[in-house]
Amino acid sequence: MNIPNSKTVGYLGPEGSFSHEFALGQFPEAKLRPVDAGDFVELVRKVTNGEVDYAVIPIFNSNGSYIEVALNALGSFLGKVAVHGCFPHEVVHNLVVNDDFQMLKEIRTKFEVYAQCKQWLSQWADVKRVNCTSTSAALLDVTGATGSERKWLGAICNRFATEFYGGKIKYSGIQDPKNFTLFGVISSDDSDQEGEQVLVCITNPDRERIISTRKAFEDGGYRFTHGTLETAFPPGVPGWIEFSRTSSAVSLNSLLKATGCSFLGSFRQSCSISAFFTQIFDDLVIDEKGSQA
Repeated sequence: MNIPNSKTVGYLGPEGSFSHEFALGQFPEAKLRPVDAGDFVELVRKVTNGEVDYAVIPIFNSNGSYIEVALNALGSFLGKVAVHGCFPHEVVHNLVVNDDFQMLKEIRTKFEVYAQCKQWLSQWADVKRVNCTSTSAALLDVTGATGSERKWLGAICNRFATEFYGGKIKYSGIQDPKNFTLFGVISSDDSDQEGEQVLVCITNPDRERIISTRKAFEDGGYRFTHGTLETAFPPGVPGWIEFSRTSSAVSLNSLLKATGCSFLGSFRQSCSISAFFTQIFDDLVIDEKGSQA
């Protein structure tokens, strides 16, 4: 996906986050803008009100975890934003400490990161864990600490964040094997609905509606490829279903109206959620740009 250098791309800040790292690698010519609120709703809102042209938002990690707060944020703005593609990004975690570090007593990072470092964390079962709004915010906490705290705090974050906030890497590559995060690229332009893949959303889904929606799309010439609905989410978390458009596909708008679904995105098959899952189960062969190799 190409984004002109005249366009702005928002990401969950502060600077140095994995979202920043992904955006910089994927769109090196675009103008990048951090949203420091630590809130995906605020990030998506800035897309809808035109403060940024695009935004990158993490939706799934290869350890099997959906980013529910991101799904909720997108679900809060149905009909106002569209997903233009999904791209994998390799995530390498490190424990970063201060120069005067002595002993690890407390780890700070984003909540989802702990599940991505289970093997390494198993040796630190007695160490306190504190949740932060982002990995870069965790490092800011650590390097900004004063007094004795500086000697026993550690942040799990990327190497990129240390370029902004300092700190030294005490343990590198502590993530579980083959750790990738799938990022969606969104904008307020939903006019392109003719891609090979179609992504639709059901709010507050139940099993009966899931089954009827899939049947309606399949009868209408769309092939089911992936669905977050098969994972048990807490009440209120919207579910996504991804379909491939076939040569016999009927009008998408007619199906959306018949099923009560919301359009969430349309894109090439190579930029789909299902392609990412195929890579996971095929040893995750992904090149440096996040493309299938």
